[in-house]
Amino acid sequence: MRKRGGIMPVRSLPIFLAILVMGVITPHSESLAVNHISACTIIDEPGYYVLDSDLLVNKTKCIEIKSSNVVFDGGNHRMVAGPFGGTYGVFVYHEAGLRNITVKDTSFENWVYGVFLRDVEKTSVYDVKTKGGFFGIYFSNVENLVLRDSKVDDVKKIAFGLEGVYKAELYNLQAKNATENGILLLNSEGVSIHDSVVEESGFGFYLKNSKDIIVNKCKSAFNEKFGVYIYNSENVEVLGLQALENKLDGIKVYSSENCRIYGSEFLGNRVGIFFEGTKESKVIDNTISNSENGIFLSNSRNNHITSNELSGNKKGIISTSSSYNLFNSNRISGGAAISFRDTFSSTITDNWIENAEKGIFLMGDSQRNLIYLNYIFAERNTYDEGKGNLWYSPDIKKGNYYSDYEGSDAYGDGIGDQDYLIPPKNVKDIYPLMNPLKMEKKEIEEEKEVLGEDAGGKETTTPLQSEQKMEESLVDFQSFEFLFGIAALIVIATLIVLLIRDRIL
Repeated sequence: MRKRGGIMPVRSLPIFLAILVMGVITPHSESLAVNHISACTIIDEPGYYVLDSDLLVNKTKCIEIKSSNVVFDGGNHRMVAGPFGGTYGVFVYHEAGLRNITVKDTSFENWVYGVFLRDVEKTSVYDVKTKGGFFGIYFSNVENLVLRDSKVDDVKKIAFGLEGVYKAELYNLQAKNATENGILLLNSEGVSIHDSVVEESGFGFYLKNSKDIIVNKCKSAFNEKFGVYIYNSENVEVLGLQALENKLDGIKVYSSENCRIYGSEFLGNRVGIFFEGTKESKVIDNTISNSENGIFLSNSRNNHITSNELSGNKKGIISTSSSYNLFNSNRISGGAAISFRDTFSSTITDNWIENAEKGIFLMGDSQRNLIYLNYIFAERNTYDEGKGNLWYSPDIKKGNYYSDYEGSDAYGDGIGDQDYLIPPKNVKDIYPLMNPLKMEKKEIEEEKEVLGEDAGGKETTTPLQSEQKMEESLVDFQSFEFLFGIAALIVIATLIVLLIRDRIL
């Protein structure tokens, strides 16, 4: 069923367009015969089937669909599982596989599975409600799915489950009081979830062994575990998320790579954002407040933590047993701002720390970290018990601003004449800044560009710059401009050959 491949050959484009036009002109549902049903039944022929009444069911399966090209319309009726039945409200499966299935406008109560679809290509489920039972709406090995405008309450396991799903759009979903997972994605690819809410469940959104996933403008709140849990997955993008008062973490990303968390709000979680065993990921432009820990990295490398605002957390940014990470342009107020333990070859730059108990603390075996152009206003500004950490940039010859620095500036160049000593080993910042307010914007931008290579020799271009450069370097080989240019070159080359043949050239 599942088809993969590269770019479509140009010669196939007319055929593809013809098929697409035919699909638009002859909608699936308009060509189906209408059948009215008032009891549980097996549907083994194509058609439009409408439920005419509520049902109290004492059977294992009520509506069993074994044919392609079927619409089941519940007519906004209820299907209630009785005391002697209730495994599947709607069961869609055939060993040969099915396609073009729609299930809509139905309410299910107390079923093990309200709606279950397996081995189906091109399916749509919408305006479905389930309550009670174990699983609300579940898909297994489904391709080209649309799931929308549906609600699941009070299930003992999973509200919305997707296993082995390829290409799906989920939106306007509500899950509440699901004991295990509100929305589960397992071994799935190419799934977009947006404008959906999970509350008071075990895990809010659980993504495992999946790739190319987007979670956009969703809310995950008051859950017993994590708001969003990303496990062994790649290329996951979370943006516009509200993760509120989850008992564990707003987002936990475990053993994953190339994940991006943008423009989201984290309030009142144990940890706002937690990376463990994660690499090549980005946390940009988020607000994190009233948590025990704002952003926590453990055993993670090559990540960018940029332009986030953290306030009212007991600890702001924490890094343990991690390396080659960039922490830049964050604003942190309150608590212990930045804490490293056993962290190597990372860069801390251009962060603003205010009203903090602790500023930047390097503990344990933290080595070869680069710390400069930070502005620190804390009760205890600095601490460094590691080895080989640099508290200034040797390239631009500037260090950090410390609110307790008492040195002078005889030359008026904004650099203190006396070294700033960092306890407990009296590590020196030999270029302490006198006043951050005198730093001009242009000068700061130039200093960011001088980053070049971090202490570990890796390029540390900011993530937004990297993405922009990558986008600018891409060529769309299927664009009209590209194809027209190729055609023009072929015509010119043909004319030249003809002219040479006729001895005109």
